[in-house]
Amino acid sequence: MKTSTQLKISKPFWQVLGLGILAGMRTTSAPVIASQILNKHPSKHLAASPLRFMQSPNAALGMKLLALGEVVGDNCPIHPTGLLPAG
Repeated sequence: MKTSTQLKISKPFWQVLGLGILAGMRTTSAPVIASQILNKHPSKHLAASPLRFMQSPNAALGMKLLALGEVVGDNCPIHPTGLLPAG
């Protein structure tokens, strides 16, 4: 039997700021974290939302795989570095 616990956000400003900074560093990081949190702590506010899929275990796994693909793709030696100007 699975018991549900209430997610309590004590300082949302700092958590949102941290998530925004992380999203700036890695594109897929913010959706991965949001999906994982929503999977473990579903929100009734998303029941009628188009984003309700973010609460499913399959979405959480899919987001993690996309993030892994991003990291592998960015570190692949075949691709040119994005730090040098083109030309």
